[in-house]
Amino acid sequence: MKEILVAVKEIQDGNGILHRFSYYRLEDPEGYGVCVKSGQGGTAMVPGITTRRRRIDALLEKLVRFAVSPVCARDVVEDWLVL
Repeated sequence: MKEILVAVKEIQDGNGILHRFSYYRLEDPEGYGVCVKSGQGGTAMVPGITTRRRRIDALLEKLVRFAVSPVCARDVVEDWLVL
């Protein structure tokens, strides 16, 4: 499985702590998925979401825009699939 870095986002939480998240598109012969990594060491990988590149890019755009963390990534992807 290939990981392609799409974006890096830094946000500050309510306590003033800076968080850095890296967003990756996962690619393999079966299709596309996402990976979100935290600068603090957390990682969430959700492979095999879709076979369409446009759909995964749209999902990644939303993950980046809303600074989704690895802790929430799987839930957000599951909700996105239902819509």
